[in-house]
Amino acid sequence: MENRARFSLECIRAIRENIPEDMPLFMRIIAHDDNLEGGLTIEEIVEFCKMAKDAGVDVLNVSRGNFSSAAIKYEVPPVDLPRGFNVANAERIKKETGMITIAVGRINDPAQADEIIASGKADMVVIGRGQLADPEFCNKAREGRVDDIVKCVGCNQGCYDGFVSPDMPHITCLRNPALGKEAEYALAKTDKPKKILIAGGGVAGLEAAIILKRRGHNPILCEASDSLGGQFKLAGMAPRKSEMKDAAIAMGEMAKRENVDIRLSTPVTPELISTLQPDEVIIAIGSEPIKPNIPGIDLPHVTNSHDILAGNSSAGGNIVVIGGGLVGLEVAEYLAEKNNNITVVEMLDEVAKDLGYLRKICVMENMYMSGIKSITNAKCVEIKENAVVIEKDNKLEEIPCDSVVIAAGARSRTSEALAAYCKENNIPYHIIGDAVSARRALNATAEAAQVARAI
Repeated sequence: MENRARFSLECIRAIRENIPEDMPLFMRIIAHDDNLEGGLTIEEIVEFCKMAKDAGVDVLNVSRGNFSSAAIKYEVPPVDLPRGFNVANAERIKKETGMITIAVGRINDPAQADEIIASGKADMVVIGRGQLADPEFCNKAREGRVDDIVKCVGCNQGCYDGFVSPDMPHITCLRNPALGKEAEYALAKTDKPKKILIAGGGVAGLEAAIILKRRGHNPILCEASDSLGGQFKLAGMAPRKSEMKDAAIAMGEMAKRENVDIRLSTPVTPELISTLQPDEVIIAIGSEPIKPNIPGIDLPHVTNSHDILAGNSSAGGNIVVIGGGLVGLEVAEYLAEKNNNITVVEMLDEVAKDLGYLRKICVMENMYMSGIKSITNAKCVEIKENAVVIEKDNKLEEIPCDSVVIAAGARSRTSEALAAYCKENNIPYHIIGDAVSARRALNATAEAAQVARAI
């Protein structure tokens, strides 16, 4: 142990000797090694921290994870991991070393942070992505404006996925599209206020409405259903994703506080555009589930993933889920929680291809623990009353089942009539989010932020 710690301790002593005596020395450590055979235990970390204290370290920043195993999920923890998942480790290390200790790991709420400190679990907290999602996090907390905090939801779409993607020049954030573009995205008040009709109250429509209102425009947001939030709110019905539902609801409440004119149960039609006479129109009507052309798809025991998550339909017993992308796996997990027997059928060579790397680790682990089976490189060719017929390796086989859930993706809702009316009447219009093509929520808020700043 002493010899393994030697290099680190020599570095600490050298640093301590070359900084002012009253300058605190912080050290970032992992609580213990996950998924590494022969890795460090928390008991060994505690002993090392005591050595580091003697060498001159003042404060411990207790992290977790490594880049060489599935434990990388702890380094940029997705929504699948509980908020504050590493706090108990920080608490133990604080207690056993007597050192000033910092807790980290999915801390995204000031009340949560206050509780950690007040209870003595840690002396401080560090909030990273929470301040990417809202750079005014600390100011709003200090001023008591906690409802105005735009919380990180651990989606990882813009930060980690953006970091590893060759297509993104820098990280961004689903909840803060201005991240990395603060100078050019600074909100500028308009000197020509316009009436802007927004079709759709999902995250794209809400993002656009809030920005337009803050710039001095007069947005009218119309939503066909009786609630705001769209697909993002629906996604929050899946296991471990309730924070996304909460975020969608919070966006709606924020739009209300901004005094946006919101009209629910109001689908946008050419007639409505004619009545309201807007200066410009933003079409953010989203997408809808694809209904593939499969014989038997209209049988009574067949439903789709969106209706299952929304509570509009049910499935039970032996269930086959057609589609192994993000939505298919989430609905499979959702149904597995109710003690059903689930088989996922996917045409591609693996399931979860559309998930970000860290979320994929978590989803695949939970599929394994839930006993969800998957069949890849397989195409559903027919649905019978008590079985699904698939084609795999040029052979047909039947999977007995009681229920079938279609999760074959989504397609944009048609906006042709709205676009045609706008063209005919010389009304500038913009199509954003899933109304362009079904993609991630990151794309929806990014396009909304761009359009709302350009008008």
